[in-house]
Amino acid sequence: MKNKSKDNRMDFICKWIIIIGGAFICAFVFAGCNTMKGLAQDVYSVTEGIQSEMSKNDSSTSTSLSYRN
Repeated sequence: MKNKSKDNRMDFICKWIIIIGGAFICAFVFAGCNTMKGLAQDVYSVTEGIQSEMSKNDSSTSTSLSYRN
């Protein structure tokens, strides 16, 4: 009889370890999604800034190129 109660207790503990572990994994996944979304927004804003700076430089270099010709 003692073995059955010990087995039941171990089953109970193992189930809770799996549940808590799964909750931690879900929390990390959802936190990672938010982090990746923020990273994507940062990269997008950097590329927009680079494009705007390059378009400014393109207009100034086009006049200097025509001057050279």
